[in-house]
Amino acid sequence: MVATRMPLVLALALAGGLAACVTGFNDNRGELATQARSQLVGLSEAELLACAGNPDRSRQQGGIDFLTYANQAIPEADNPIQGTGFASSSNVFADSTSFEGVGSGVGLYETVRSDYCEATFSVVNGQVVGLDYYTPTGGGLGGQYRQCYDIVSSCL
Repeated sequence: MVATRMPLVLALALAGGLAACVTGFNDNRGELATQARSQLVGLSEAELLACAGNPDRSRQQGGIDFLTYANQAIPEADNPIQGTGFASSSNVFADSTSFEGVGSGVGLYETVRSDYCEATFSVVNGQVVGLDYYTPTGGGLGGQYRQCYDIVSSCL
């Protein structure tokens, strides 16, 4: 009897851990960064500098100021995506035995800034007229512009 309960307990424990891991990857930073491309148009240059800080580099061409902010991946070991499952079954059988089980999911670590992003704001006459992203890595987990979110988040 005990042997037939063991697979059920292990399955429940692993399912709990897996569910916690999968939900950790569900974020909308890529979507928010995409929306910022239109939401930040119209921002004054002074407002941009106040919320995003000084750009990593800037240049001027044809009456347009280009302000570029860069973001490189920084794995943060203190931001784990963890899963823990617990299952217990305590039944007294004819031979007075019982079984309890505890399981834990795989501990994965999320990268808050997934790979590399450059966000370039186009500014004309002191107003933001465009925002373009450059992501040579394709964005990693969570969408193409997920890693750009940290650049624009303080301005949203």
